[in-house]
Amino acid sequence: NNKILLAIGDGPEKNNFLRMVNDLGLNNKVRHINNLPNDKVKQLYSKSKCLILGSVPTPVWHVL
Repeated sequence: NNKILLAIGDGPEKNNFLRMVNDLGLNNKVRHINNLPNDKVKQLYSKSKCLILGSVPTPVWHVL
């Protein structure tokens, strides 16, 4: 199986995420990039099968 999870970003949970990947033995299935220009991110979107966008709920959150 040649599928990988590519995580992009350098947010406050990055170290926890990378530690969890290591603890679960998923280093060969997960890649992480700290920062990437928007045009490069858009190129990756077009090649992706799935997008997971994490967010934090706020009082003005609306469900579409």
